[in-house]
Amino acid sequence: MQFDITVASTGLPAKRLKQMEIPYLSATIHSGSHAGYYPGALQMTIKITFSPKDGKLFGAQIVGYDGVDKRIASSAALPKPMIPATFSVPARR
Repeated sequence: MQFDITVASTGLPAKRLKQMEIPYLSATIHSGSHAGYYPGALQMTIKITFSPKDGKLFGAQIVGYDGVDKRIASSAALPKPMIPATFSVPARR
């Protein structure tokens, strides 16, 4: 039996942030491995954890079949200890 799935992680996952009592939010995205108009795109799941206060990225986890290594390498290469995320976090009321 052969498995072709790739699992990758960088930074702090939600479980570790919870243990450390660091406030965080997470987002899970299901995306194709490349643009949908090209044939053969395979699904991947990306989960990020980030600060609810300023959107700084804590970590990323990716599971998929194609392109996982490229995406996690991009996340791992970001400046440490945290970098601002490229999206805005809605204010809580």
